[in-house]
Amino acid sequence: MSEQPRKTAAPAPPGVMVIFGAGGDLALRKLYPALYNLMKDKLLPQQFRVVAVDRRNRGADVYREFIDSGARPFVDRDISDSLWQELLQRIHYFNGDFLQPDTYTRMATLLGELEKDYQTGGNCLFYLATPPGFFGDIALQLQAAGLTTEQEGQWRHLV
Repeated sequence: MSEQPRKTAAPAPPGVMVIFGAGGDLALRKLYPALYNLMKDKLLPQQFRVVAVDRRNRGADVYREFIDSGARPFVDRDISDSLWQELLQRIHYFNGDFLQPDTYTRMATLLGELEKDYQTGGNCLFYLATPPGFFGDIALQLQAAGLTTEQEGQWRHLV
């Protein structure tokens, strides 16, 4: 029997992954290690960015240190320090209360800035790494702020 060549997936289109509850266990143990593995396999475009939404008020550098110490142990392959640092630099920390409309207005501004600076295509994946009690409220706030509206070939997904 001849072995079939392994098919590789095409890189994802540019975009932003917005992680609500980015200071929690799910982000540390699963999401950031998975993003690292996608980068290592060259499945994330250079323009890809992460917006880490958390209710705690801390700066971007403090948050990156938190991710470095909290998520690094869960990467299941030999870790490249330079690639890990590249992932950390793609993370934009965003402090906000999930229930406040102002959070989503500010988020829309940030997403616009990321589109302008990194050509993300206006594509957004909103990932709810929060307790289930927040799911409905976050979805409604995203819709009210116009953040779920797809325009001009953009995609918006809620996970």
